[in-house]
Amino acid sequence: SIGAAHLETMRLLAAFVLALAGAQTQAVSTGVLDAARARYACKGFDPARPVTDTAVRQLAEVAALAPSSFNVQPWTCVLVRDQAARERLAPAMLGANGKRVREAPLVAVFASDLRSC
Repeated sequence: SIGAAHLETMRLLAAFVLALAGAQTQAVSTGVLDAARARYACKGFDPARPVTDTAVRQLAEVAALAPSSFNVQPWTCVLVRDQAARERLAPAMLGANGKRVREAPLVAVFASDLRSC
């Protein structure tokens, strides 16, 4: 499952997204800056540690709340758990990311039709 530090980072990033979506002009809070500085790009995954349903719901909420120009949100985010689907996605990845997509318990796929932007 996602550790407490990762959940706190997600919470802070969600707060940042909400602040941007609300067009607040205040300076970025220290908590958001700390979360951005502490971010981590995972290089490997433990198959014995699945992503919880709660974490999946939180990730989906953060993706849905992400701001865009005029709030058009010209993207779709699909969270993929299914191993067979991840196997089909893997060849489209660059470098070692194909291996990571196969191993990760959850993959977020963002898609956009650039003609609609």
